[in-house]
Amino acid sequence: MKPTIDSIVPVLSVGSYEETVSHYVEWLGFKVDWKYREEQLPFVISITRDGFSFMLAESETSNGSWTTIYVSDLEAMLEELNSRRSNSVKIELYPPNDIAQIHVIDPWKNLLVFEQSPNQ
Repeated sequence: MKPTIDSIVPVLSVGSYEETVSHYVEWLGFKVDWKYREEQLPFVISITRDGFSFMLAESETSNGSWTTIYVSDLEAMLEELNSRRSNSVKIELYPPNDIAQIHVIDPWKNLLVFEQSPNQ
């Protein structure tokens, strides 16, 4: 039997615990599934929203990453994010096909690109 991939969980490098929770939980609306946090060791947090997960790992340095998140309603996502941080994001059209996107860059240079799901 051929194995199948059940899910993929990206791990993003982040900085301070407090900033990480503020950005991903309080603003972007993720919930903390579990966290590993001991003194003198880097923390790791698993977060989930709508059945999709990320892991966030403390790192001294980050070159950033790029993750695309497909949502069922891009306009509703815009309203939700701006309701938590007034006028913090907007929908813009990006090449090559003028795709409507919301770009969110966290303090550690990770780019989250929200797009309308192609299945909608």
